[in-house]
Amino acid sequence: MGNCELSFQSFQGFDRKAVYGKFDDITREDLLLEADRFGVRRPNDLLADVRAALENWSGFAKEAGLSNSSSDRVAADFCTL
Repeated sequence: MGNCELSFQSFQGFDRKAVYGKFDDITREDLLLEADRFGVRRPNDLLADVRAALENWSGFAKEAGLSNSSSDRVAADFCTL
């Protein structure tokens, strides 16, 4: 587990999201603090669900018709906390 930046670069530009006031080096603890701030129930379960979805990305991408190169480019930006 490491630190992440929650952003996605697309053809339209760059979209940055702040988590607990941070734009870079976002940690799991930052996400949990933000979840607490907004009253998110079961944040650890939700993060586990997201991790499971990321682990199954290649299957989702294939089902959606993405090329392997496109799928790999998107997956290169994944960060699991």
